[in-house]
Amino acid sequence: MSSEDLQTPEQVAPGDCPVCCGQSRGSRGTVPGFVEGMIYEVFECETCHSQSVPSDTVIPVGLYDAVYRHAGSLPGYYRYHRYADTTRNIKNPLYYLSRSEDVYWAVTSILSERRGHGQGTVVIDVGSGLGYLTAALRAEGYEAWGTDVSSEAVQQATRRFGPWFFLAESSASWGDLEVEPDVIVALETIEHVSNPAKFLASLAAKVNPGGEVLLSTPNKDRWSPECVWETDLPPVHLHWLSEDGLRTLGRRIGCTVELVDFTEFNQLMGKPIVEVTLPTTTPQKAVLDSNLSPTGLAPPPQIDGFRDRLVRTPAFGRVVALARRPRQHTDSELTPSQLTARRRSNSAVARYTSARDDPAN
Repeated sequence: MSSEDLQTPEQVAPGDCPVCCGQSRGSRGTVPGFVEGMIYEVFECETCHSQSVPSDTVIPVGLYDAVYRHAGSLPGYYRYHRYADTTRNIKNPLYYLSRSEDVYWAVTSILSERRGHGQGTVVIDVGSGLGYLTAALRAEGYEAWGTDVSSEAVQQATRRFGPWFFLAESSASWGDLEVEPDVIVALETIEHVSNPAKFLASLAAKVNPGGEVLLSTPNKDRWSPECVWETDLPPVHLHWLSEDGLRTLGRRIGCTVELVDFTEFNQLMGKPIVEVTLPTTTPQKAVLDSNLSPTGLAPPPQIDGFRDRLVRTPAFGRVVALARRPRQHTDSELTPSQLTARRRSNSAVARYTSARDDPAN
């Protein structure tokens, strides 16, 4: 799709929702910062029910370089470090990732579907981090490239996997990489940017006709409405998006939106069909460089909380699922709330395509 196919997202007025531009927001209270000593106020939009911190929130210089430098000992990032180490040491890394986490299952399924239909599958992985997804896609025969705003992440990914990673000036660019993508993957990235609609529009304008943007973000609707901020602490995450927020983003830039149904993944992995109602146990504080207030937290355990679940890879490389597979319930046996829960997972994954490219239009 070309930039002419897309609407230009308007600038968000101070105090309005940065996701849907709703003009009515209320304070939900304050949360501690990812870096010790910082406090942030959280606002919730009354229209799309997404939450954000103030639009003038400043991200400390060097934050993401420090995060990736210490990823092996950070809550919320340790699993990425483990995925990177495991991915380069097993024969089928994409299968491993697709059985490790919901978002990688979704990407694997969508790309396999596109390849089966003869559609283009040149991929740019925006926010590629430590590089394991890009490398796993290449091992499966996809032409995949990774970009990230963190020079530390790009350097680590290049050392581990090869010269497929490029430093980007912003989350929506990819430096010197000259590739026309069919699919742009941006996993757990949009919650980091100040203007989500501008970010998404810039990606959607760069994919080839018939292409799409696959975007994931922690799913606010997976939690009880009473929860205030059960995602990475600010300023690492600036937003906590709802499913309505993801749909509204697509409408704002002239794209059609399809949210991925995780029923198959949840059945495959034996996921319980319940809503998440309990808050996280411990606020995340960063073990970072001296100028970013280190806290001295110990490295997290091998299985790190609710997101770091189900799959462990022993030294001999065999992937073992840690969850029992219960009897599968039929739809008639489930309540409406259980059916909704079964379709969801910890992150929402949205497929964005140009409305002009949509055969239904």
